[in-house]
Amino acid sequence: MEQGTHPELLLKKGYYYRMVMLHGSSIVKHEVVVVDENEVPINNGRADDLDVCDDVSEIREKYLMLLGGISSIVAGGAYPAQAILFAKVIHILSYPQSMYTALLHDANYFSLVFFILAIVQLLANFSLTYFFGLSSERLYVRLRKVMFRRYTRMDNVYFDDKDHYPESLSSILSSHPEDLKRFSGVTMPTIIPLLTNLIGGAVLSLCVAWKLALVTLSTLPLLLPAADMQNRLLSKLEDSRDATVYAAEVVDSIKTVNALVREDIAWVEFCQKVDAPVKDTAF
Repeated sequence: MEQGTHPELLLKKGYYYRMVMLHGSSIVKHEVVVVDENEVPINNGRADDLDVCDDVSEIREKYLMLLGGISSIVAGGAYPAQAILFAKVIHILSYPQSMYTALLHDANYFSLVFFILAIVQLLANFSLTYFFGLSSERLYVRLRKVMFRRYTRMDNVYFDDKDHYPESLSSILSSHPEDLKRFSGVTMPTIIPLLTNLIGGAVLSLCVAWKLALVTLSTLPLLLPAADMQNRLLSKLEDSRDATVYAAEVVDSIKTVNALVREDIAWVEFCQKVDAPVKDTAF
Protein backbone atom coordinates (compact mmCIF):
# COMPACT_ATOMS: atom_id res chain seq x y z
CA MET A 1 0.00 0.00 0.00
CA GLU A 2 1.32 3.44 -0.93
CA GLN A 3 1.14 6.27 1.60
CA GLY A 4 1.94 9.97 1.41
CA THR A 5 0.65 13.29 0.14
CA HIS A 6 -0.44 13.85 -3.42
CA PRO A 7 2.93 15.28 -4.63
CA GLU A 8 4.89 12.56 -2.81
CA LEU A 9 2.85 9.77 -4.37
CA LEU A 10 3.28 11.32 -7.81
CA LEU A 11 7.05 11.35 -7.38
CA LYS A 12 7.03 7.62 -6.59
CA LYS A 13 5.34 6.95 -9.95
CA GLY A 14 3.61 3.88 -8.62
CA TYR A 15 0.01 2.72 -8.77
CA TYR A 16 -1.31 6.05 -7.51
CA TYR A 17 0.62 7.89 -10.22
CA ARG A 18 -0.80 5.62 -12.92
CA MET A 19 -4.33 6.01 -11.58
CA VAL A 20 -4.03 9.81 -11.63
CA MET A 21 -2.68 9.79 -15.16
CA LEU A 22 -5.48 7.53 -16.36
CA HIS A 23 -8.06 9.91 -14.92
CA GLY A 24 -6.62 12.78 -16.90
CA SER A 25 -4.86 14.79 -14.23
CA SER A 26 -3.33 18.08 -15.33
CA ILE A 27 -0.10 17.67 -13.38
CA VAL A 28 1.75 16.29 -16.41
CA LYS A 29 1.29 17.49 -19.96
CA HIS A 30 1.51 15.35 -23.10
CA GLU A 31 2.77 12.25 -21.33
CA VAL A 32 2.38 8.55 -22.20
CA VAL A 33 1.81 6.08 -19.36
CA VAL A 34 2.08 2.31 -19.81
CA VAL A 35 -0.47 0.30 -17.85
CA ASP A 36 -0.94 -3.42 -18.51
CA GLU A 37 1.13 -3.08 -21.67
CA ASN A 38 -1.37 -0.62 -23.16
CA GLU A 39 -0.24 2.88 -23.98
CA VAL A 40 -2.63 5.57 -22.82
CA PRO A 41 -1.85 9.08 -24.12
CA ILE A 42 -2.38 11.88 -21.68
CA ASN A 43 -2.96 15.35 -23.11
CA ASN A 44 -4.22 17.81 -20.57
CA GLY A 45 -3.60 21.42 -19.72
CA ARG A 46 -3.20 23.08 -16.38
CA ALA A 47 -6.21 23.02 -14.07
CA ASP A 48 -8.09 26.26 -13.87
CA ASP A 49 -7.92 28.26 -10.67
CA LEU A 50 -11.05 28.88 -8.67
CA ASP A 51 -11.77 32.11 -10.48
CA VAL A 52 -15.40 32.31 -11.51
CA CYS A 53 -15.29 35.93 -12.63
CA ASP A 54 -14.62 35.00 -16.27
CA ASP A 55 -17.61 32.68 -16.34
CA VAL A 56 -20.02 35.01 -14.60
CA SER A 57 -18.93 38.04 -16.66
CA GLU A 58 -20.70 36.63 -19.73
CA ILE A 59 -24.08 36.48 -18.07
CA ARG A 60 -27.34 36.44 -19.89
CA GLU A 61 -28.94 38.50 -17.16
CA LYS A 62 -27.27 41.73 -18.28
CA TYR A 63 -30.41 42.83 -20.11
CA LEU A 64 -32.54 42.21 -17.03
CA MET A 65 -30.14 44.27 -14.95
CA LEU A 66 -30.15 46.99 -17.60
CA LEU A 67 -33.94 47.18 -17.48
CA GLY A 68 -33.77 47.20 -13.70
CA GLY A 69 -31.25 50.05 -13.80
CA ILE A 70 -33.47 52.11 -16.11
CA SER A 71 -36.45 51.49 -13.83
CA SER A 72 -34.37 52.54 -10.83
CA ILE A 73 -33.39 55.80 -12.50
CA VAL A 74 -37.04 56.52 -13.31
CA ALA A 75 -38.08 55.72 -9.73
CA GLY A 76 -35.36 57.95 -8.29
CA GLY A 77 -36.08 60.80 -10.68
CA ALA A 78 -39.72 60.88 -9.62
CA TYR A 79 -38.86 62.69 -6.37
CA PRO A 80 -37.28 65.78 -7.98
CA ALA A 81 -40.26 65.81 -10.36
CA GLN A 82 -42.60 65.86 -7.37
CA ALA A 83 -40.70 68.84 -5.97
CA ILE A 84 -41.32 70.78 -9.18
CA LEU A 85 -45.01 69.88 -9.14
CA PHE A 86 -45.38 70.89 -5.49
CA ALA A 87 -43.85 74.27 -6.31
CA LYS A 88 -46.36 74.72 -9.13
CA VAL A 89 -49.25 73.78 -6.84
CA ILE A 90 -48.15 76.29 -4.20
CA HIS A 91 -47.98 78.95 -6.88
CA ILE A 92 -51.50 78.07 -8.05
CA LEU A 93 -52.89 78.38 -4.52
CA SER A 94 -51.63 81.96 -4.42
CA TYR A 95 -53.99 83.03 -7.23
CA PRO A 96 -56.37 85.86 -6.27
CA GLN A 97 -60.10 85.25 -6.05
CA SER A 98 -60.64 86.94 -9.39
CA MET A 99 -58.67 84.11 -11.07
CA TYR A 100 -60.86 81.34 -9.64
CA THR A 101 -61.53 79.82 -13.07
CA ALA A 102 -57.81 79.65 -13.90
CA LEU A 103 -57.09 78.26 -10.43
CA LEU A 104 -59.67 75.49 -10.90
CA HIS A 105 -58.31 74.63 -14.35
CA ASP A 106 -54.68 74.50 -13.22
CA ALA A 107 -55.58 72.53 -10.09
CA ASN A 108 -57.34 69.87 -12.16
CA TYR A 109 -54.43 69.77 -14.58
CA PHE A 110 -51.75 69.25 -11.94
CA SER A 111 -53.93 66.73 -10.13
CA LEU A 112 -53.93 64.68 -13.31
CA VAL A 113 -50.16 65.11 -13.61
CA PHE A 114 -49.72 63.89 -10.03
CA PHE A 115 -51.88 60.86 -10.81
CA ILE A 116 -49.83 60.01 -13.91
CA LEU A 117 -46.60 60.45 -11.95
CA ALA A 118 -47.91 58.08 -9.27
CA ILE A 119 -48.67 55.43 -11.90
CA VAL A 120 -45.21 55.85 -13.44
CA GLN A 121 -43.56 55.54 -10.04
CA LEU A 122 -45.62 52.45 -9.22
CA LEU A 123 -44.61 50.76 -12.48
CA ALA A 124 -40.97 51.79 -12.03
CA ASN A 125 -40.76 50.38 -8.50
CA PHE A 126 -42.45 47.16 -9.57
CA SER A 127 -40.13 46.83 -12.57
CA LEU A 128 -36.92 47.42 -10.64
CA THR A 129 -37.96 44.91 -7.97
CA TYR A 130 -38.91 42.32 -10.59
CA PHE A 131 -35.92 42.70 -12.91
CA PHE A 132 -33.28 42.92 -10.19
CA GLY A 133 -34.89 40.09 -8.23
CA LEU A 134 -35.05 37.81 -11.26
CA SER A 135 -31.48 38.57 -12.33
CA SER A 136 -30.14 38.06 -8.80
CA GLU A 137 -31.81 34.66 -8.53
CA ARG A 138 -30.37 33.55 -11.86
CA LEU A 139 -26.93 34.85 -10.93
CA TYR A 140 -27.13 32.99 -7.63
CA VAL A 141 -27.94 29.67 -9.28
CA ARG A 142 -25.40 30.16 -12.08
CA LEU A 143 -22.57 31.06 -9.71
CA ARG A 144 -23.18 28.06 -7.46
CA LYS A 145 -23.13 25.73 -10.46
CA VAL A 146 -19.92 27.24 -11.81
CA MET A 147 -18.18 27.10 -8.44
CA PHE A 148 -19.18 23.49 -7.82
CA ARG A 149 -18.03 22.50 -11.30
CA ARG A 150 -14.66 24.11 -10.63
CA TYR A 151 -14.35 22.30 -7.30
CA THR A 152 -14.88 18.92 -8.94
CA ARG A 153 -12.29 19.64 -11.65
CA MET A 154 -9.45 20.70 -9.38
CA ASP A 155 -6.42 18.46 -8.83
CA ASN A 156 -5.94 16.70 -5.52
CA VAL A 157 -3.03 18.96 -4.63
CA TYR A 158 -5.47 21.86 -4.55
CA PHE A 159 -7.31 20.32 -1.60
CA ASP A 160 -4.10 19.82 0.41
CA ASP A 161 -4.11 23.53 1.25
CA LYS A 162 -5.73 24.28 4.59
CA ASP A 163 -7.78 27.07 2.99
CA HIS A 164 -9.26 24.52 0.60
CA TYR A 165 -10.55 22.00 3.11
CA PRO A 166 -14.10 20.75 2.45
CA GLU A 167 -15.53 22.83 5.30
CA SER A 168 -13.96 26.03 3.95
CA LEU A 169 -15.05 25.35 0.38
CA SER A 170 -18.59 24.56 1.54
CA SER A 171 -18.68 27.88 3.37
CA ILE A 172 -17.52 29.72 0.26
CA LEU A 173 -20.04 27.87 -1.89
CA SER A 174 -22.88 29.08 0.31
CA SER A 175 -21.70 32.57 1.30
CA HIS A 176 -20.26 34.06 -1.90
CA PRO A 177 -23.30 33.40 -4.13
CA GLU A 178 -25.50 34.70 -1.32
CA ASP A 179 -23.43 37.91 -1.16
CA LEU A 180 -23.79 38.38 -4.91
CA LYS A 181 -27.52 37.76 -4.69
CA ARG A 182 -27.87 40.30 -1.88
CA PHE A 183 -25.86 42.91 -3.77
CA SER A 184 -27.68 42.54 -7.09
CA GLY A 185 -31.14 42.02 -5.60
CA VAL A 186 -31.16 44.43 -2.64
CA THR A 187 -28.21 46.83 -2.68
CA MET A 188 -28.36 47.93 -6.31
CA PRO A 189 -32.15 48.60 -6.33
CA THR A 190 -31.56 50.80 -3.29
CA ILE A 191 -28.41 52.66 -4.31
CA ILE A 192 -29.39 53.60 -7.88
CA PRO A 193 -32.68 55.38 -6.96
CA LEU A 194 -30.96 57.15 -4.06
CA LEU A 195 -28.12 58.39 -6.28
CA THR A 196 -30.59 59.51 -8.93
CA ASN A 197 -32.64 61.33 -6.32
CA LEU A 198 -29.54 62.96 -4.84
CA ILE A 199 -28.08 64.10 -8.15
CA GLY A 200 -31.43 65.26 -9.51
CA GLY A 201 -32.25 67.14 -6.32
CA ALA A 202 -28.82 68.78 -6.25
CA VAL A 203 -29.09 69.95 -9.86
CA LEU A 204 -32.63 71.21 -9.32
CA SER A 205 -31.73 73.09 -6.16
CA LEU A 206 -28.71 74.70 -7.82
CA CYS A 207 -30.92 75.89 -10.67
CA VAL A 208 -33.61 77.32 -8.40
CA ALA A 209 -31.75 78.65 -5.35
CA TRP A 210 -28.03 78.02 -5.63
CA LYS A 211 -27.06 79.79 -2.38
CA LEU A 212 -29.36 77.66 -0.26
CA ALA A 213 -28.31 74.59 -2.26
CA LEU A 214 -24.62 75.15 -1.49
CA VAL A 215 -25.37 75.34 2.23
CA THR A 216 -27.35 72.10 2.07
CA LEU A 217 -24.84 70.24 -0.10
CA SER A 218 -22.01 71.17 2.26
CA THR A 219 -23.39 68.61 4.73
CA LEU A 220 -22.93 65.69 2.31
CA PRO A 221 -19.29 65.01 3.35
CA LEU A 222 -20.65 64.06 6.77
CA LEU A 223 -21.98 60.89 5.15
CA LEU A 224 -18.50 59.70 4.19
CA PRO A 225 -17.52 58.45 7.68
CA ALA A 226 -20.71 56.39 7.78
CA ALA A 227 -19.88 54.81 4.42
CA ASP A 228 -16.32 54.11 5.56
CA MET A 229 -17.59 52.45 8.74
CA GLN A 230 -19.94 50.27 6.72
CA ASN A 231 -17.13 49.16 4.40
CA ARG A 232 -14.93 48.32 7.37
CA LEU A 233 -17.71 46.32 8.97
CA LEU A 234 -18.43 44.36 5.80
CA SER A 235 -14.75 43.61 5.23
CA LYS A 236 -14.32 42.40 8.79
CA LEU A 237 -17.43 40.25 8.60
CA GLU A 238 -15.71 38.27 5.85
CA ASP A 239 -13.61 36.78 8.64
CA SER A 240 -16.74 35.19 10.10
CA ARG A 241 -16.18 32.40 7.59
CA ASP A 242 -13.78 30.93 10.16
CA ALA A 243 -16.72 30.46 12.50
CA THR A 244 -18.65 28.62 9.79
CA VAL A 245 -15.70 26.34 9.07
CA TYR A 246 -15.23 25.66 12.78
CA ALA A 247 -18.93 24.85 13.21
CA ALA A 248 -18.80 22.43 10.28
CA GLU A 249 -15.78 20.66 11.77
CA VAL A 250 -17.47 20.35 15.17
CA VAL A 251 -20.70 19.00 13.69
CA ASP A 252 -18.78 16.58 11.49
CA SER A 253 -17.05 15.12 14.56
CA ILE A 254 -19.88 15.66 17.03
CA LYS A 255 -19.63 12.12 18.42
CA THR A 256 -16.00 12.70 19.37
CA VAL A 257 -16.89 16.06 20.92
CA ASN A 258 -19.60 14.43 23.01
CA ALA A 259 -17.34 11.56 24.04
CA LEU A 260 -14.65 13.97 25.25
CA VAL A 261 -17.24 16.26 26.91
CA ARG A 262 -16.00 19.31 25.01
CA GLU A 263 -19.37 20.85 24.16
CA ASP A 264 -18.82 23.93 26.34
CA ILE A 265 -15.31 24.48 24.98
CA ALA A 266 -16.57 24.23 21.42
CA TRP A 267 -19.33 26.70 22.24
CA VAL A 268 -16.90 29.23 23.72
CA GLU A 269 -14.50 28.99 20.78
CA PHE A 270 -17.35 29.36 18.30
CA CYS A 271 -18.64 32.49 20.09
CA GLN A 272 -15.14 33.98 20.04
CA LYS A 273 -14.83 33.43 16.31
CA VAL A 274 -18.24 34.99 15.70
CA ASP A 275 -17.69 38.02 17.95
CA ALA A 276 -14.12 38.79 16.86
CA PRO A 277 -14.96 40.51 13.52
CA VAL A 278 -17.62 42.70 15.14
CA LYS A 279 -15.33 43.74 18.01
CA ASP A 280 -12.57 44.72 15.58
CA THR A 281 -14.88 47.22 13.87
CA ALA A 282 -15.92 48.99 17.07
CA PHE A 283 -14.47 52.45 17.73
